[in-house]
Amino acid sequence: MQEYIFANKYMMLETAAIFYDIMLMGFLFSQDKIAGENGKRFRYLTISITLLTLVEILGPITRAWDAKYHVIKMYFDVSTFVFAFLAEVSFAEYISNICKYKPPKVIVVINGMVIIASLLLMLINPFTGLISNYDEVEHILISGPLYLVGGYAPSVYFTIYSIVIFFINFRKTEFREKLFLILSFSLIMGASVMQPLMHGRLKLTGLFGSFAVFILYLSLESIDYRNMVKVREELIEARMAANSANLAKSTFLANTSHEIRTPMNAILGMNDIVLRNNNEPQILKYSADMKKSGGELLQIINDVLDISRIE
Repeated sequence: MQEYIFANKYMMLETAAIFYDIMLMGFLFSQDKIAGENGKRFRYLTISITLLTLVEILGPITRAWDAKYHVIKMYFDVSTFVFAFLAEVSFAEYISNICKYKPPKVIVVINGMVIIASLLLMLINPFTGLISNYDEVEHILISGPLYLVGGYAPSVYFTIYSIVIFFINFRKTEFREKLFLILSFSLIMGASVMQPLMHGRLKLTGLFGSFAVFILYLSLESIDYRNMVKVREELIEARMAANSANLAKSTFLANTSHEIRTPMNAILGMNDIVLRNNNEPQILKYSADMKKSGGELLQIINDVLDISRIE
């Protein structure tokens, strides 16, 4: 195994990638308490990419086994499709969570049908050869009739699904998220497009996926960035709560001012009638004092109402 890895530069890269993936999973599980929903989705993505890279390394090694292990070898080969597919599904879930997108029930049903159909097709492939088969005589992989449709189309479907979600909700994401998600999309989409052209000779999805995962971790899922996002969200919630309390206060002042001003105007109006129709000096004195005090109180009420309008 050592000789095979060191003789193949690509395998050396994949071996290094899987060690980094395992280290990354350790970091992710260590920060589980502050991960949040984004962190959980990212962890599923990392696990899928790690398993994909692992089977891409072990696949060529298992092909050297005896022909009696044909079914096991085929399961190792088809597992690259399975984990690549699951990685794309995890990536779509991760993007949906970042964009705060909730798909309609129709989309959920369609996605579920694609997942079930793809996994069933991959599960029966070692016995049917619909996706791929291994020629024990020539020692080469042979593409089946559903090589592209069953092996790569589901992964491409979820990649395109992720891109559509991202651009539909483009304005909801921060500049930093836009930048590094586009970079990750480029790597994953590039691997998805180039992989079928290799016809099993070279596996790119796991390696490119590892690069994408590390870019996302360093830019969007590190402890420092997660803490910063958490603090920012708390500040936004605090500001919204303060604005809500301020609005409630202003509404209360406006309603109270209106409720007090209406009867005050009625009282002052009745007092004006008394001043016009009464000639007793004592009553006129009381009415004049009442008019003066009522006017001052009405001015205060009007000022309170003006303040509530300004706020």
